[in-house]
Amino acid sequence: ELRELEEQYRPSDDKILKKKELLAETRRKHEDLEFQLMELETRCEAELEQAEEQFQHEQIVVAQNSKLRQNTLRDLDHQQNVILHQVIIEKEKLEREKQKLKLLFKQKKLEANELEQKLNGLSSIVHQEKKQHENGHQSSNDVWLNGNSIMYHSSPSNLYSTLNYPDNPSSAKANIKDNHQAKLDEIKEMIAVAKLEKMSILEHQLRERYDELVQSHDDHTKRIELEQKLANEMHNRGHHLIDRQVKLREKNRMQERPLTRYLPIRSVDFDLRAHIEGAGHLLDSSHIHVTSTSCRGFLLKMGGMKFKTWNRRWFVFDRKRRSLFYYQDKTESKLRGCIYFQSILEVYVDHLQSISLRSPEPREATFIVKTIERPYYLVAPTVESMRIWVDVIITGAEGN
Repeated sequence: ELRELEEQYRPSDDKILKKKELLAETRRKHEDLEFQLMELETRCEAELEQAEEQFQHEQIVVAQNSKLRQNTLRDLDHQQNVILHQVIIEKEKLEREKQKLKLLFKQKKLEANELEQKLNGLSSIVHQEKKQHENGHQSSNDVWLNGNSIMYHSSPSNLYSTLNYPDNPSSAKANIKDNHQAKLDEIKEMIAVAKLEKMSILEHQLRERYDELVQSHDDHTKRIELEQKLANEMHNRGHHLIDRQVKLREKNRMQERPLTRYLPIRSVDFDLRAHIEGAGHLLDSSHIHVTSTSCRGFLLKMGGMKFKTWNRRWFVFDRKRRSLFYYQDKTESKLRGCIYFQSILEVYVDHLQSISLRSPEPREATFIVKTIERPYYLVAPTVESMRIWVDVIITGAEGN
């Protein structure tokens, strides 16, 4: 009966063992997926922080550019106001000069009219005297022809004076008329020349003011265009940064690194530096030094069971000796501890902040190396160096 019972329960034991193995495999896959999810969240948060920092930097740059352009526009407005004020002053000055020229022209015109009236009066007087002279000369000829006794009793001197005297006033008046006409022509010519000079000066000044007004209008148009361009640029920059943040948040899992990157690597000819560079890290930091077989740098380590203090230690990840050593200082003369690859179970970032609230700055650079004996709480100098250390140590996590 016992044998029969053993034979009956033996298949159930096999099923239970198979179920246990399946459960352990499922649990391991679940833990791997949790670790991938944690790594993905860390990377997304870091990229989001970097994008926010870049966004703030670009906002500062845009604010500085807008302030500079506003100062430039303010200077242009001031120059435009100064130019308009000068144009108004010059315009009023030209108007006053124009009124003065008009008054001067009217005065000269009145003087010319008076001179013309005087010349007309003189010409009429001369004409009347000529008529009287002709009439007197004709009457003297009649007396001479008729044998008047008066001409016989006239002396030669009287006859000479009678014949020659009437010509002297007419010639003098003709000379006066010619002189007045010459002066009138000269005055008219001077007025015309002065008027042309004033008109040319006025035209030149008006042309210069017109050019200045055109230049100020062009400056005003350019200022409006700059304001519009600045507004459009700030609008487009804001939309571009918002779209960039949305794209960073919506990255799918296909853009992440493959699962094989998180598995331990036991190959002898494995190149650690090429592997880290291929993972997307830049190895130009002064906090960490990576070669093809080792990685060195300072980390803050929390003490063990008795003393929970943070100490600065020099860590050496050595693939040749398949161990993670930490020393007192950079000389590597005083060894403080050793972690074998076979004892490392997993390496992950302290997302749950189980220790980061008590860890020193930078707290976001805290990560945990879980071993068979105990967990090691470490803090890197920067977040980027922390990611490099996690990717380096996980290649030696052979405890699973």
